[in-house]
Amino acid sequence: MTDKPDDNLYISLGKVILQRRKELGLSQEELAKRSNVDRAFLSAVERGKRQPSFGTVSKVATGLDIRYSQLIKLCESCLEMMTKTMPTVTQ
Repeated sequence: MTDKPDDNLYISLGKVILQRRKELGLSQEELAKRSNVDRAFLSAVERGKRQPSFGTVSKVATGLDIRYSQLIKLCESCLEMMTKTMPTVTQ
């Protein structure tokens, strides 16, 4: 489990970007060039370690050949799945 509630949002974003990138057969370097973002930053986003701006997420969506809204919808679905599979803590 993560320390902050927002962490799951960024983890789900990273998972979705990674999955879509692999579906397209792109390396991180190729996606970074297509998206006009730094490869190291993209790697950190995929691992849920960085919190990209709306503008950066939009650039990455373009690089992934999907609409920004579709990327966000995929993130929401991933976040739902993560939430459902998290163990419930009882006291």
